[in-house]
Amino acid sequence: MMTKKEDKKTHTKYYKVAGITIEVNSDYPISENTFHPKFKLFEVDGPGDDNVIINHHFSIPEFPKDIFIPENRVYKQFSWDVYKKNSAWYYKFIPSYPTDPNHTLYAVFNDDHSVGRVYTDDIDEKKYWTGRFESLTLFNTDKVLLSKLMSDREGGLLHCNGIRTAEGCLLLTGTSGAGKATLSKILFNNNYDFIGDDVMIINKQDNIFHAHGLWCHGSQPITTSGVYPLKAILFLEHYDENRITLISPPKDRVYPLLSALVKPILSKKSWNHSFDFLESVIKGVPCYCIQFNLSGKIINNIQKIWRP
Repeated sequence: MMTKKEDKKTHTKYYKVAGITIEVNSDYPISENTFHPKFKLFEVDGPGDDNVIINHHFSIPEFPKDIFIPENRVYKQFSWDVYKKNSAWYYKFIPSYPTDPNHTLYAVFNDDHSVGRVYTDDIDEKKYWTGRFESLTLFNTDKVLLSKLMSDREGGLLHCNGIRTAEGCLLLTGTSGAGKATLSKILFNNNYDFIGDDVMIINKQDNIFHAHGLWCHGSQPITTSGVYPLKAILFLEHYDENRITLISPPKDRVYPLLSALVKPILSKKSWNHSFDFLESVIKGVPCYCIQFNLSGKIINNIQKIWRP
């Protein structure tokens, strides 16, 4: 008979990002192939100082009939249908896109999302053992959970690519088609390291802003668990010339930063936390408008950020 300690080791894994340790408990055993290999970069031995618990269950309970009603709905779009009643959040995930995982999920989280239970009857033990799932919640992404968690921890997720040198990290953001991939490639070819595709975490540690790698990514499978001092945020525009302009006064940074923020599904209190975070970024992180063409000469302008 398996001991309680052995059962815990087989059915529990721990992962750490941006100072948060996520404990995953499962009714099924967790194998080396349950989650995508990228999670190995984030795996730790046990709980930390700031812990979140996710429990995986493989049958769907009978929810009270007064949960999934219009009066409780706070969000509905694409694959997501989200409800809030009292201090609990209820998520329904129904696959809508070819890239979505092919299982329907229900999840229940407490108000601060420190404890959650995920339910599905579409995953059997064999599929769970070999699934290589891309998210710890089993949703199509963990950005929904992480954005909520960071909003309550003086941080946030930004739609951006991350690039670094020995001096620090630059975040490249802008509207779709603005050239994040193009400029990232230019910088990569000039000895910059590519540390994040599509999304990174920002928070403040010891009065210094840092960017954190995470397992969520866009079309490029760039995954890093590193933590990098944040030097600047660059807002990109394709142009026929190469120029870089500091966005000043700081109030002019509000709209582009708000547009780049991964917006969590929040209560009023958490939204206030997000606005406080944005205000601190606006005041504390240099932001530049980058206009560039395909010549590659924009690298000369960018190097002035490191050495004005």
